[in-house]
Amino acid sequence: MRNFKIGKKQYKCVGGWDEITIDQAVDALLVIEEKIPAFLKTRYDLINVQDWGKLTKHEETIDDELIVKTLPAFYGLMIQKFSDLTDYILKRISYHDRSVFYEQYIEKFVLGLLFGPTDFDYKEIKRFDYQGVTYYLPKYKVVLDERIPMGESQTIEFTESSDLILNAKKLQGGQLSLSKNVVSILCRPENEDYDEQTCLDRATKFGSLPMSIVWEVFFYILKQANTYGDYIQICLRTGALKQTRRLKEAGSMNSVGIFT
Repeated sequence: MRNFKIGKKQYKCVGGWDEITIDQAVDALLVIEEKIPAFLKTRYDLINVQDWGKLTKHEETIDDELIVKTLPAFYGLMIQKFSDLTDYILKRISYHDRSVFYEQYIEKFVLGLLFGPTDFDYKEIKRFDYQGVTYYLPKYKVVLDERIPMGESQTIEFTESSDLILNAKKLQGGQLSLSKNVVSILCRPENEDYDEQTCLDRATKFGSLPMSIVWEVFFYILKQANTYGDYIQICLRTGALKQTRRLKEAGSMNSVGIFT
């Protein structure tokens, strides 16, 4: 947590994703999607796609009302979501100080919720502890000296989690609204078989799970998706090798001198 002082009183603001819970993030994202000014949403969209030419032209449309009233009003909402400032104190903070505080400490979390974090240090964790229980991410399986992503996961896990992720954007709150379910499906105690009801029940308890764990799981999934083409090639090579071995054992290839 970051500590800051207003007058003689000390307040706190989140300093990293490990200090933001899933429920807190989902709640903040709903407010962002409902309240973000159109000017700011366009700015963020252009930053996300790195269209600097259009961004420069867009910045030229800003006016005094946006600077003094519209943007600071939204900044205040976000400051409250990620700090312990009361409404009473916030109303007494100038538009300039709101803007500086938001841009320096809060904006990266808003951008992270909208488009995914760019400041997150992905550690490729294999497990995490939560409320006295250790949960494990799916393991790799090694075939022909190569790692198969999620090789030891049951098929239902991948199917269920993939459907959740694909359909999450259709729901209010984006992917985060179902992040508890995704984590509960993919991450379970060691040697626990997949069971839909168990995962659904467990998901209700994951509201206070830190977003740092959620990002680890999502980056894990994205990494597996990016290497899925390699996985298919591994499977093809493995299948071809098995078929060759069967033919060799049956003696059907010896006559043409392929094996000596």
